[in-house]
Amino acid sequence: MKQKSILIILLLCLPVVVLVTAVINRSAAARRQTIPVWFEQMKVMERSQNLSVLSKLGEADVPMLREAMLSSRPSQRVKAIWVLGELKAAARPAVPEMVQALYDDDAGVRANAIQALAKIGVSDQGLIPVLLPRLNDPDLGMSGSVADLLTRIEEECRTQSAGAFSNRFEYVAAFLQASSPRARLMSLPKLTKLSQEDVRVSGAYDQLLNDSNGWVREQTRVYLSKQRAAGSI
Repeated sequence: MKQKSILIILLLCLPVVVLVTAVINRSAAARRQTIPVWFEQMKVMERSQNLSVLSKLGEADVPMLREAMLSSRPSQRVKAIWVLGELKAAARPAVPEMVQALYDDDAGVRANAIQALAKIGVSDQGLIPVLLPRLNDPDLGMSGSVADLLTRIEEECRTQSAGAFSNRFEYVAAFLQASSPRARLMSLPKLTKLSQEDVRVSGAYDQLLNDSNGWVREQTRVYLSKQRAAGSI
């Protein structure tokens, strides 16, 4: 009698289980169809309209976005990069494509790629050789953003290991050659951490004091005066 009652309960529950499973599968299928359509129709500047869908995205959507980064249309590449940046850490699998995007022919793609890398929270010291050449990007905003990301990686790596790469003159010298005046000026605190007996360091100071940008020259004079007064250099 007891076994018969259990069997009846199971038979009554079976339709419910089937219905719930169907709803879940339909929801997943609808989501798979909705996300690509949303991506195709979205406009990057309409941030408020994108937030509701963005909150539903995750690592499972990264492959679709990585594929979109290979589009022949710059607008599609920009959108994919922007969305990946909004996904932050979940977008880490797309970092290799993001790094390649730093060398894209389109300035908008390059600018969005560096911003996305910053949002994703990249702190891999291995990216330094890839990022350094981008300090010379003709887009001053891009050059400055690269300098910011490099400095952040530098600071994070310094806390994790004793051999801080910021102590290498070659690394600091790349900032001196940056297209962005702000990025060039960021070399100053890095130079003061190097051996002041190195003639290359004094030469770097002279280079900044004679920079083509008046703001850089003035800020360098002020900075060096303060450092000398404090006995730091």
